[in-house]
Amino acid sequence: MKTPKTTSNEDSLQSNIEPNFMQQLQEVIVQQIVDKNHSLAVEKLAETLQISKKTLERKIKVHTQQTAKQYLHEFRLQYAHRTLEARSYSTTSELAFSFGYVNPSHFALIFRKRFGYTPKYLILKLQEQKNQAEDTKSVTKK
Repeated sequence: MKTPKTTSNEDSLQSNIEPNFMQQLQEVIVQQIVDKNHSLAVEKLAETLQISKKTLERKIKVHTQQTAKQYLHEFRLQYAHRTLEARSYSTTSELAFSFGYVNPSHFALIFRKRFGYTPKYLILKLQEQKNQAEDTKSVTKK
């Protein structure tokens, strides 16, 4: 016997019941990135969270209105962007490889498509800001 699809009221109720779900999911994703486990497969995430793949996909859809694959892709790009803003990487290749992209050019392309500029542009912009801040400090010390 098939179970009926949930209604939007049931979906919002479930969102309210599990407010920490997205935080737990994000922590697992970040840990996999940090551990250099770049597959970020939905099955592996579900296993780590001790839920079925179908349940994980449904919960992600309820919380984000995105498919699991869309959400993982977006989260990884956002996390790469935040990491780059923290000036943890000096090259696009270094950033791409650390986030599991085997082709830095492809990574730069999808990054640009998402944010409107390349990782290299952001690296150079952040370096320029850092240099200006250092110049300002040296001028004020004189």
